[in-house]
Amino acid sequence: MLVGAMVWSADRTRAERQEEMRQETRSLARLAAAYLNQYFDGLDAMASALIRHPAIPALNPTECDKLFAGLLSEQPLLLNVVLRDGNLRLVASAIGVPADRTSVPAPAYMMDVLKSGRPGEIYNAVDDEPVSQWRFFEWLAGTLDKAMPPTAIVP
Repeated sequence: MLVGAMVWSADRTRAERQEEMRQETRSLARLAAAYLNQYFDGLDAMASALIRHPAIPALNPTECDKLFAGLLSEQPLLLNVVLRDGNLRLVASAIGVPADRTSVPAPAYMMDVLKSGRPGEIYNAVDDEPVSQWRFFEWLAGTLDKAMPPTAIVP
């Protein structure tokens, strides 16, 4: 009888711990979504401010390169900021542009956005490279200075 009670107690404790982990995971997912939403709102605001900078409509490559490089250093999740002219020719880039300004191709999804868009509009395009749950939680834990959630699946 004592063994049965111990087994029942251990099973009950395990079930309670699983429910706690599910609740913690849900809470972390909501927090992550809120942070990402806030970050994307900030990127939208930054893009709106950028379009008003005199170097952008003037398509001034030197000034835009400097401006974009500064933005990249302040935004750790941005990989690059680029400016293309009406013919989709590269004008400026945060990570540097070759002298001929033509040998840095844009990914196909980005070219689709650019071809179907309207001049003067702001577009946020996200790459199509998937990320594992582990890598996402690893990034999130580091960003929030928190421990990895116990439910993160080790790759």
